Amino acid sequence: DPDPQVMFARPRTVYKNGAPVVERGRLVAAPVGDTHVVEPEYDRAIEGEVGEYMEKYLGLPLAQFRIGESELCECGRGNRMIRHACRRPADPPPAPVGERP
Repeated sequence: DPDPQVMFARPRTVYKNGAPVVERGRLVAAPVGDTHVVEPEYDRAIEGEVGEYMEKYLGLPLAQFRIGESELCECGRGNRMIRHACRRPADPPPAPVGERP
């Protein structure tokens, strides 16, 4: 089918790193890949506000949601973790209403 939406909705054959993953529309392998990570800069002060929100509405501390590198790789079924640099630094916070930057 020449329509990309239709063509990629149900692929007949898919390869990953040269090995077949889908053949005749059926999954034949689920290869383990790498876990790619980006750690963007952010204002650490927001952690207090987010933590309060999570405690209030979820009943769980923010620390409950932190995971280590080994856990991230296990969940992502990755062989190794590859870190990528952010392409731009974090944006500065917006100016307060009524003030000019």
